[in-house]
Amino acid sequence: MRRSLWVVVSAGLMAIPTLSFAQEVVSARAGLIHYLEGKVYVADKLVEQTPSTKLFSQFPEVKENQVLRTEAGRAEILLSPGAVLRLGEDSAVKMISNRLIDTRLVLESGSAVVEISDLQKENSITVTVAESTVQFKRTGTYELSANPATVKVFDGQADVIAANDKTQTLKRGQIGTLGETVEVAKFDPEKGDSLTRWSVRRSGYLAMANVSAAKSLRDSGYSWTSGGWNFNPYFGMFTFIPARGVACSSFTGFCYYSPLRINSFLSNAMFYGYPGRMYGYGGAFRRAPSAPMMGGGTMTTVHQRSVMGGGGSFGSMRRGGGGMMSMPGPSAAPAPAMSAPAAGGGGGGATSSVGHGGGGGGGGRGR
Repeated sequence: MRRSLWVVVSAGLMAIPTLSFAQEVVSARAGLIHYLEGKVYVADKLVEQTPSTKLFSQFPEVKENQVLRTEAGRAEILLSPGAVLRLGEDSAVKMISNRLIDTRLVLESGSAVVEISDLQKENSITVTVAESTVQFKRTGTYELSANPATVKVFDGQADVIAANDKTQTLKRGQIGTLGETVEVAKFDPEKGDSLTRWSVRRSGYLAMANVSAAKSLRDSGYSWTSGGWNFNPYFGMFTFIPARGVACSSFTGFCYYSPLRINSFLSNAMFYGYPGRMYGYGGAFRRAPSAPMMGGGTMTTVHQRSVMGGGGSFGSMRRGGGGMMSMPGPSAAPAPAMSAPAAGGGGGGATSSVGHGGGGGGGGRGR
């Protein structure tokens, strides 16, 4: 059943007509509000629901010295290409600098997850928490909290400059309690809270949108020379397109493909007939032991139940359920013959529309 479904999904992707994605690219600033749930404010003004079928110029953004604040809500903002900040409930973050080469924010309250799938050497992202500054040195997933002031490294590496100006390096599975110094302890990176589970689901949606976007760029012959955010009208959302190769997260398991690699991936998926090359295929969250990645090696995979639907629980953060996922057609083109995620994901039901769903996993927001 699942093998047959993935063949249909892959065939649908191969048949998607070429769209004009090339002009729909985010401007060279960080801070675009890509998705929100509930009550979200910028400069104390309520932000309307983000559009699901419009161009990036119609998405709101957090400008320099403005504060993005949530009440009973969450928000996802795009930083430099391949980097996202997801703000939790009852939280606030201030944008100090929105330049891609020097993106700086302050977490004033609550918590946030920073996920970096690609960190270009010319770009820098730092977040200040309490009196400490967190510098992200590698791709990975990080959770920051303001009270108590902590930094968790689920994957990657971060340098924390404490109040005493001394630097402490944190790696996977380490939590730093911030103060005059940084107190380091271990934690289980396989376990997370509702915010990290929501962040993983959001990552899956962006990764799924990458497939048709990368294929359309490839088919159009557009010269994609640097990594960037690209608007996918089929999904009504942005996705990351690497300059070359494949950018995979070893934590979430989701991958982003460049236009030069996407056809090889689709051919590979069609040949094997199951989603092991993209979202996982076994009974565990692990690398595919026999899945050749284009050019050799293997790529990270994620448990297929979290993408193809099914029950499950979030006892292990990335093994939760979610219902069968559906994708609405674009406003000006026929819907492709495929299934894709909505922004929510019910625990066993079908979701309805991209960008406006809720909850998932254990129901609601997966608390």
